[in-house]
Amino acid sequence: MVAHASSSPSRSRERVATQAFSQVGNLLGQVLDGRYRLDDILGSGGMGTVYKATHVTIGKTLAVKVLAQEFAGDDTFRKRFLREAQAVSQISHHNVVEVSDFGVTPTGSLYLVMEFLQGESLSDMLDREGGLGWRRARPIVLQVCRALQSAHDKGILHRDVKPENCMRVARPDNPDFVKVLDFGLAKMLMAEPGLDVSLSAKGGGIMGTPEYMSPERIRGQTLDARSDVYALGVLAYELLTGCVPYAGNHYTKVLDQHLNAAPVPLRKVAPSLDIPREVEAVVLRALHKDAAGRFASAGEMADAFAAVETAPASVGGKDPGAASRERAYRTIIFVLVALVFVLSGIVLAQARGWI
Repeated sequence: MVAHASSSPSRSRERVATQAFSQVGNLLGQVLDGRYRLDDILGSGGMGTVYKATHVTIGKTLAVKVLAQEFAGDDTFRKRFLREAQAVSQISHHNVVEVSDFGVTPTGSLYLVMEFLQGESLSDMLDREGGLGWRRARPIVLQVCRALQSAHDKGILHRDVKPENCMRVARPDNPDFVKVLDFGLAKMLMAEPGLDVSLSAKGGGIMGTPEYMSPERIRGQTLDARSDVYALGVLAYELLTGCVPYAGNHYTKVLDQHLNAAPVPLRKVAPSLDIPREVEAVVLRALHKDAAGRFASAGEMADAFAAVETAPASVGGKDPGAASRERAYRTIIFVLVALVFVLSGIVLAQARGWI
């Protein structure tokens, strides 16, 4: 669930409001703990609703995420919600949403207070623009990689990396500034392994998004940072080409592809977007079925992407060896021209009896 204001018209305000009221009751206008007045509904998801709020004392605009009322008495969901607050509050990085407070509503639901972000999700951006190609996608992917590395440095896995959970916030110095949010499925690296794709008891939804799940997560194996790296590979694939590597009309088909199918190379999916071969290689390595075949960390993946900036293929999507071959040809031509001048000089000197 994208927890902040979006400029996308893809979902009507009335439908969001209806979903929100059914989950947490009409909390609009209420002041939580004497500090946070809930002014508007920003979005609603499987676990709760996000409100635009105002700190009544200092007048600051914030976002308040309230756990759905139907889960308020469910100890498992309460722990998961609390885990999100604890996880994000430990991360200090400019590309990670800031969490500043936590509390309980008058109806007994939990809430957490976050910075308010005005922008759109990467999902909305992809819906509008399609595949971005390398030059546009590069800084966005690097920001997400480094944000996740900051979480991994604190021993925290995100486990739900996807475009919907990355907010594009235009800034004067960076129109594609990104904030990673929604750590609702975050998990400490030392936590017990568990199968995350089991159907929830209410609503029949999957805890997580099938299109972005790593093979080891699907199998219920122990997870580490390389599981988020896999999801980063899917995210990068989608940003570059406009589509995910695996899709289907039922989640089981998608999960089976993650386990058994090789992704179609990016340059074949989007030949017109001039994706460098080196970039394709980075993404495909991140999507390796075996965690041991991937990058060891999001930071290592970021370094691999950053290195492409000066690579020949990053210029107009040329063949990786094209620039080096061109330099070789120029050298050969220069040498041949020089030889012609030398030989001409020798012939002229001989003709005039100088030598």
